Amino acid sequence: MQKNVMNVQETADYLGFSSAKVYKLIETKNIPASRVGRQYRFLKVALDMWLTRNIISEDTEFLSLIKEVRKDFLDAGYTQEDISKSLESTRKNA
Repeated sequence: MQKNVMNVQETADYLGFSSAKVYKLIETKNIPASRVGRQYRFLKVALDMWLTRNIISEDTEFLSLIKEVRKDFLDAGYTQEDISKSLESTRKNA
């Protein structure tokens, strides 16, 4: 079962990075993180959105379609969590 809130090591594992790389991204403010006391926490949904925003692709038509579909879902009253659950379900079934 995938966790909704992850620590640094879980985030590193999820992203396929070292924990040192995650700390470097935190230090440069290049990853969405929250500080709780002396520890960092990461929302899975925020990381998924961050990954989506940072897609490098020559297919701008595809990226435009993704943004349009996401906007349509949000406009229809779905939450980002609903969208993430749907994407996760789709990934599992693919």
